[in-house]
Amino acid sequence: MGCGGAAPTPPTQSPVNEHEDFKNLYPQVCSFASLYQAWRLARCGKCQRAAVADFEFDLERELLDLQEQLLTHTFQPGGYNSFCIREPKRRPVSAAPGQAKASCK
Repeated sequence: MGCGGAAPTPPTQSPVNEHEDFKNLYPQVCSFASLYQAWRLARCGKCQRAAVADFEFDLERELLDLQEQLLTHTFQPGGYNSFCIREPKRRPVSAAPGQAKASCK
């Protein structure tokens, strides 16, 4: 599978009443299709990692569980994995667990 997808197009003008435009956004964000697309973006470049393979082993169930937690407002992200990378320079990084990555893309 390839990474990414079509880049979102910027709005041409700001909405008059932003609340009206976004009141039905949460169910769209929580749709299975949106969560699947977010997962594909989050896994980009990480296909060989064990955590990615574990999440993908039962991907449909993982995404359905995530969807249910988001819709019932019970989602709680897990602990972050902290490590150092050395390219192009040494710096600390904290990575969210796979389920959290799918929910926030």
